[in-house]
Amino acid sequence: MQKRHCIYLAILSLTISLSAQAAEEERYISDNLTTYVHSGPGDEYRILGVLKAGEPVTLLDVNTTTQYAQIRDKKGRVVWLPAKQLSQVPSQLSRLPDLEQKIKNLTDQLNDTHHRLKERSQEIQEKIALSEKLIEELKSENKGLKEQLTIRNQQINEIENKTNAEKNNIMMKWFTYGGMVAGTGFILGLLLPFLIPRRKRNHRWMD
Repeated sequence: MQKRHCIYLAILSLTISLSAQAAEEERYISDNLTTYVHSGPGDEYRILGVLKAGEPVTLLDVNTTTQYAQIRDKKGRVVWLPAKQLSQVPSQLSRLPDLEQKIKNLTDQLNDTHHRLKERSQEIQEKIALSEKLIEELKSENKGLKEQLTIRNQQINEIENKTNAEKNNIMMKWFTYGGMVAGTGFILGLLLPFLIPRRKRNHRWMD
């Protein structure tokens, strides 16, 4: 019986302990600059200290008559303060460092993105400038090639004209020479019959 009694007491103690732990909830001091804490659930109790805004505490109990909450601060003190000065969410002041850090992170990301975009924009501008320079060089080279082609065509035309003129001169010379030869042959053809018979007659007389 004594052992059972001890077991029951142990179970009861454990249950009470677990119930007390389950009842404890995390709370935060509201955004007031300071909050006075008392030794009991009311203003008439002795002031034990001050808690700063945003400071995390553990809610232990609430006196529904005086609307005072029993809390345990980070120093381990169990004190009382008005329940309305507790908040279930961190105060704005306590969240300010996190917000400032987020703002800083976002600002750093924005600056990094701006820097990368600026570098990218500069690279694109350099490529555009290089492309424009290359286009101008190609235009200039194309213009030079066109001028050279025009000069070559003029030279070819001059050579063709000279060649045609020389051909015409050669043909005229051949025609002239041919005419002279033909004329000479014609004259010889007319003269030879007169010359050859005369010689024959002279031979006959001599016989």
